[in-house]
Amino acid sequence: MGTSLYQDRKYEVGQRLLTLRARTRLTQTDLAGLIGVNRRSIHNWEAGAAYPKEDRLQRLIAVFLEHSAFIPGREREEAEELWEQVSQDAPRPLPLFDVSWFEQLRLPVEPLAAISQIETEILDTPPSSMATAGSSQSQRPSAHQEPPALGRAFYLPSAVLDWGEAIDVPTLYGRDTELATLQEWVLADRCRVVALLGLGGIGKTSLALTLVHAVASHFEAVFFRSLRNAPLLSPVLDDLIRAVSGQQATLPDTVPDKIALLVEWLRQRRCLLILDNLETTMQARMRAGDYRANYADYGRLIQRLGESAHQSCLLLTSREKPMELGPLEGRRSPVRTLVLRGLDESACYAVLEDHELSGVEADWATLAHLYGGNPLALKLVSEPIREIFGGDIAAFLQKGDAFFNGVGQLLEAQLARSTPLEQALLLWLAIARDLTPLDTLLADLAGTAGQREGLQALESLRRRYLIERAEGRPAFTLQPVILEYMTDQLVEAVHHELVAGQPKLLRSHALVQATAKEYVRHSQERLIARPLLERLVGAYSDADALERRLLMLLASWREQPHSEQGYGPGNVINLLRLLRGHLRGLDLAHLAIRQAYLAEVDAQDARLVDAYLADTVLAEAFHFPSSVALSGDGALLVAGTSTGQVWLWRVADRTPLWAVQGHTGAIRGVALSADGRLVASGGGDGMVRLWEAGTGWPVATLQGHTGGIRGVALSADGHFVASSSFDGTVRLWDANAGSGRPLATLQGHTGVVWGVALSADGHLMASGGDDGMVKLWEASSGRLLASLSGHTGVIGRVALSADGHLVASGGDDGIVKLWEASSGRLLATLSGHTGVVWGVALSSDGRLVASGSFDGTVRLWEAKSGACLRTLRAERRYERMDISGLLGITAAQRASFIALGAVEQPLE
Repeated sequence: MGTSLYQDRKYEVGQRLLTLRARTRLTQTDLAGLIGVNRRSIHNWEAGAAYPKEDRLQRLIAVFLEHSAFIPGREREEAEELWEQVSQDAPRPLPLFDVSWFEQLRLPVEPLAAISQIETEILDTPPSSMATAGSSQSQRPSAHQEPPALGRAFYLPSAVLDWGEAIDVPTLYGRDTELATLQEWVLADRCRVVALLGLGGIGKTSLALTLVHAVASHFEAVFFRSLRNAPLLSPVLDDLIRAVSGQQATLPDTVPDKIALLVEWLRQRRCLLILDNLETTMQARMRAGDYRANYADYGRLIQRLGESAHQSCLLLTSREKPMELGPLEGRRSPVRTLVLRGLDESACYAVLEDHELSGVEADWATLAHLYGGNPLALKLVSEPIREIFGGDIAAFLQKGDAFFNGVGQLLEAQLARSTPLEQALLLWLAIARDLTPLDTLLADLAGTAGQREGLQALESLRRRYLIERAEGRPAFTLQPVILEYMTDQLVEAVHHELVAGQPKLLRSHALVQATAKEYVRHSQERLIARPLLERLVGAYSDADALERRLLMLLASWREQPHSEQGYGPGNVINLLRLLRGHLRGLDLAHLAIRQAYLAEVDAQDARLVDAYLADTVLAEAFHFPSSVALSGDGALLVAGTSTGQVWLWRVADRTPLWAVQGHTGAIRGVALSADGRLVASGGGDGMVRLWEAGTGWPVATLQGHTGGIRGVALSADGHFVASSSFDGTVRLWDANAGSGRPLATLQGHTGVVWGVALSADGHLMASGGDDGMVKLWEASSGRLLASLSGHTGVIGRVALSADGHLVASGGDDGIVKLWEASSGRLLATLSGHTGVVWGVALSSDGRLVASGSFDGTVRLWEAKSGACLRTLRAERRYERMDISGLLGITAAQRASFIALGAVEQPLE
């Protein structure tokens, strides 16, 4: 990135204070208690974020003098230098140093006695107590813990602090648990190498420096180096060896010899070494953990310090995990890693509480979630929220750019290190917008990379902390802020490629995944496809020009091999669908179409000749109405469907009034009383059910058949119910007041009885069955009155007019026939259905006929003329679509196309 995103500060005062406190071996909490301030004040002074005022600086000097922090013989000189430095750097200068006051403070002190007392206090303080302000309980050290080496010389140069160049020390938020863990690893477990890992801005440096301030008094030397400018290891080792040896060592010429000498000194003295921003030594756009040319020595240093026995600790911070750590680390190993995740909501509030922002609790939570709890990102975005949106978080969330004021720069620096294959995976995860299984990600890379390369890329992304894995299963996702950033980058990149005429991403990635969960697809359309269309419309001046450009793209791919077309045609089809609102008349011939969403969109007259469909969602054909019935006045129509639903329509405007899930299997018979008050239905579950027509409420359930119901009928007043069944019988029931009492069982057909009908008064019954016959019965006696023949196959349904003079029948031949009941004479043949007729009904006056068919339609006919008056059906979304030679679809999908109007030319 080149420049620091942190606020510039002066660190001379902080370094002096930290050096003096380290000599006393007091913690920040101990020192704060002695001078009467909060521990946070000590932290801020040492971090360069604030400066002690005159009275507190005097108390600091008094405590330092009392605890022998100043070098013997130079007490006044060091105290005066500290005073002058504070006066120079603080916003307001201090009065001149009061020499007489200082001399009065000086009392004879036995240095070694003081040292012994401090040493005892340190050894009696458990490491975990250092993490919490105000803790001072005593506890003996564990048996394996050795006391720090204090015997040689407690003063400089033994207590050495080498901070190198001035670095930023941001305030630490919400990391008490992590701080306590690090203190335990460094002090109690005496780890040799500790790696602090995570995204940029997540707080690694803040936590590392807070740790150093808390534990510095336990080490004879503290050495800090920022690797932000990527120095070679050799000069860093030179500085390190000088610091830990007190300038006593002779420096070797080669890096291996320098590492060996450093290890020897780390065995003699307990030192804390901090290398910050280790990722700068690693190669960008290569696998995570691969070092740049001439920087592999850093990996050798890490490995040597992790494997060799010594009493010191190397603390690393990095955005990428060094590869050397994996084989060495473990819960009980002296090499450990701590990955920093985003702050919780309360810590995020603390980051923003001083920035004068306003909003309800949900707004604060949304903002914290959007930036993944990244403290630096939250700080960066707080300024534009305050300055541009008046501190209104809700207004920013609605209209703001999530990536301005340095947030985009922060993410760009992290993401730019990934390889092209890793970036392809990041884009797939941005498109998926949800946890994505490993198998799906590897399938997305098919044709781009093999399984091994894909797994290596995923592991590398994990080492860069750009992806997150689901708990307990191989599925991956992105943090919210990275998800939004990658989405924005994807839209911008596709827009640029299309304008430049080089649509690579359009072919390599499916921008809208038709087969994804519905809410995911909707979010892909809203956050990827529509923003892309908005930018493209602006680039091409208007929507018509953009449409012409997209159609030209389809034409350019038409003659290419399917393997080279990739997701291009599917993406363009989805964009055209959203741009035009339909796909009518679109020429899609000879295209390889993947992940196109063709449901809920009209595509009449489109062409799919010799196209190939894969992972494409089609409209569902209407669940065919297997049985229908009309009210006496023809105003209401009831239908039973192949899925077990009962529907009631108002015929005049085709409005559905209600629908209920009536049976566990397909419904093969429905009936409606003449007064429109009662509905009967019969299903494959062997049940006859009665419903209140006005509300759809259940009235009664009739049981007695030993097979599935094939037809039901009602008398005009709803007092009688007739039913036919697979068991070869016709039954009559008393439906008055929902009693359901069986009245008669009629036998005479030689097979399944498919349809049954009742006259208005309930005296005449008609039935049709497997034997191709229509039979008329006297209901009261069960006497067979007539047998009518004329259909060429099974008769699926029969109907009677209210007066019993007219009989209607429909069968496998797709024909509806009208008969005169009294004579058995054929009156009319109604043709028009293209599939089996499984439902017929007559109005009470015998003027209207209704029929339902496998072709997905309900037709209304005029009985006298045989003319079709009206057709009720689902939208014919694919009317006249030519699917000749279409490949890649199943037989069921082909049937769905045809049911919704598509045509297929016969092969020559």
